Amino acid sequence: MDSRQRPIEKLVSRISVPMLDRAFWAATLLIALVGVTVSVPVAALRSPTGPRPQTSPVRGWIAQAAEMEVAGRLPQAEELLQQAARADVRYEPAWALASFYLRQSRQQEYENWIRRAVAMSYGDRSALFTLVADYGPTDARDRLAAAVPDLALTHCEWLLNHGRAAEALRLWEQQYGSKPLLVNGELANRPLGRGFDWRLGAPSGVTVGVLTSPGHPGQLEAAFSGEQPDAGELLSQHLTLEANRRYRLSYDIKSDVRLGGIRWEIADPTQKRNLLSEAPELSAGPQWARRQLDFSTRAAGEFVRLALGWRRRPGEVRLSGTLALRRLSIEPVDQRGAP
Repeated sequence: MDSRQRPIEKLVSRISVPMLDRAFWAATLLIALVGVTVSVPVAALRSPTGPRPQTSPVRGWIAQAAEMEVAGRLPQAEELLQQAARADVRYEPAWALASFYLRQSRQQEYENWIRRAVAMSYGDRSALFTLVADYGPTDARDRLAAAVPDLALTHCEWLLNHGRAAEALRLWEQQYGSKPLLVNGELANRPLGRGFDWRLGAPSGVTVGVLTSPGHPGQLEAAFSGEQPDAGELLSQHLTLEANRRYRLSYDIKSDVRLGGIRWEIADPTQKRNLLSEAPELSAGPQWARRQLDFSTRAAGEFVRLALGWRRRPGEVRLSGTLALRRLSIEPVDQRGAP
């Protein structure tokens, strides 16, 4: 190995941090040095007072700060990170400083810089939410969510995508109050598309949207062009249901097309099965009609996913026309089958 290089793994093996374990520090360091090779050249870590390279030195300063922190030179590491933040007011230096202050148990400075990082973040926020979700103090997370309105919803989505539904539910209820069995079942509001609200599909050849009007039930409309793929999804929602309980899904439906191949599905991620595997295909005419579908949860996995999709049977003509839904609800059913 080139003597001028020091692998990040060696840095990690020598670090001692009060609040985090080494595995997280490894991930933190690697993400903080996006664009810097896994083995950081010492030349890139030289004092920023020396000759400036042609490219921005900010990432080099962040990398050098990591070396200094490992060596126990905390004031010098902090100064380098502050210098990087002064030179570059974007997301990465703010994130690196927040991470540094969290490792040093300096909560106020952590909050100040994580708030700045949130305000400047966009796109994939995985590194940010890892820092906030796993290692930020609870009261700091609450204040941060209150200060940045979009953070709670985006964070909730991140938790769901990482299989942490219980944490996502707590965060959702902190922001929106107690969650009903089906969120926005009346479609009175346009779906948020994140968290526990409806997510609308965007399959090729199908237009999916929600129509809302004050004083009238909202409705979802899916227009099939006849050129859509053989299978796809129209809408979905994450549900929180009790184990070993019977429920009834109800909805109004109308359509100007025969609905061959369209079915509801409730996926149980714990047991890897569809709770509605025996559900019939949807049926409807040009007038609104009420439909009901009963199902039972299993012993495990109270977090499930409700979805409506289609799958064309071999030899069938592709759907061409419009399907509409409204007044969706899920209610528990007692042992006699009456809601």
